[in-house]
Amino acid sequence: MTYKQALYFIGEVLSLNAYPERKTSVKLQLELGVNWDEMVRYSTGHMVFQAVYLNLKRADLLNYLPKDLVEYAAKLTQLNRVRNLAILKQTKAIQSLLNQQGIEPVFLKGTALLLENLYQDIGERMVGDIDFLVSEDQIVPAATFLKVLGYQSKGAFIAQEQSQSKHYPRLTHPNEIAALEIHWAVVAKPFHKTLAYREIFRDKWQVNGFYVPSYPHQAIHNLMNTQVNDKGLLYGKIMMRQMYDGFMLSFKPEVLEALSNFNAVFYRKNSYLKLIKHLFNRAQLPVKETIGLKFVMWRYYLSINFTKMNRMVKDVMYFSGRFMHYFITTAQACYKKEVRTYLYRRLSNLAWYKQHVRSYKNRP
Repeated sequence: MTYKQALYFIGEVLSLNAYPERKTSVKLQLELGVNWDEMVRYSTGHMVFQAVYLNLKRADLLNYLPKDLVEYAAKLTQLNRVRNLAILKQTKAIQSLLNQQGIEPVFLKGTALLLENLYQDIGERMVGDIDFLVSEDQIVPAATFLKVLGYQSKGAFIAQEQSQSKHYPRLTHPNEIAALEIHWAVVAKPFHKTLAYREIFRDKWQVNGFYVPSYPHQAIHNLMNTQVNDKGLLYGKIMMRQMYDGFMLSFKPEVLEALSNFNAVFYRKNSYLKLIKHLFNRAQLPVKETIGLKFVMWRYYLSINFTKMNRMVKDVMYFSGRFMHYFITTAQACYKKEVRTYLYRRLSNLAWYKQHVRSYKNRP
């Protein structure tokens, strides 16, 4: 089973709940034989292994899987259920405590999806951190209060450099299961104004006592997080977990219209929707077929069909981008005091060098 075959099969399995008629096609592929070692490797790498298992279970197709694999998948899914329930308990505690301080968080990303029950089974979605959004002037009060309660951050928060990031340094607690990321923005510069705090807060909605962004804003955030924050198009990154979220959100009210009207990052949006349309066969997505789209889709074509060559291209682009950043930042330091201050803080901090080296090892 090639990487391309695995991606398309995963996409078809994950769409079974929305399109039950695809069971015949999935069943035929299962009867012909699936390389389950490869399937486990690819689905785990994309953090959708539990979702694949649950979709096959709901479609009553588990009898085509090896018995030991079904048992293994069931155990992992149960562990994820327990973890997500603990995350929801932690989220409830955080909201209650922040509300007492007059702070009203809007929960984002995976946490929001759990809160609104986007997926039928709470064990279906893997969640890392608890992300939430507050106004810019509430960042420090929120973080300070959480630190009093035992949360700690590895990195130092420097108010003068707040504009360079979109969230407070990650907060962890020795007795809590998930780390926290307190956001004042959801999209990295220079696209931070495409989905600003005021818009999200204005249109937020309450579900089970928690505030989350509206469905259209969740879909746009999903797109921008993948294509801008995680540089999906630039590196040709296929992120099935995020695309599965986008696929599921596309069935919610007003989402298709919102995506159609959102043109702030046209080619990033168009290529992302085109990719979901292909891998999940979601024909209703508002993709505009243009000559430019055919040109930018080569990054995904390379990623899906030629993984080794794509790795080389990604490395070249990554290192070129990093060294260009060094050059531009050094040049700006010659005439911008805030950049000089920024560089001095970094270069005089020994911990920064370790983090910087680690960023190269963990490159996309």
